[in-house]
Amino acid sequence: MLRLDHIAVAGETRQAATEHIQNCLQIAPLAAGKHAHFSTHNHLWGMGEACYLESIAIDPEAPPLPYPRWFGLDRFSGPPRIASWILATDNIEESLAR
Repeated sequence: MLRLDHIAVAGETRQAATEHIQNCLQIAPLAAGKHAHFSTHNHLWGMGEACYLESIAIDPEAPPLPYPRWFGLDRFSGPPRIASWILATDNIEESLAR
């Protein structure tokens, strides 16, 4: 079974995406992190026990990549906005078969 895991809000910078969410929700993020494989960094907000909201952007301190980043971040421009919603599953084979 598929379930909503998180919603990604992209920005040209992490600060822009984070400020956008903070201005909308009036809540500070709960955590920050990095995705080394995609040279991105983020902030996170909880949305219940099994879901979260993420602000994400290219990490300017990370090395360049020979492959594209997720959520189209290499081509992203403009104001922060929802870039994707991400699903999770406990059984990918069963989910794909459906």
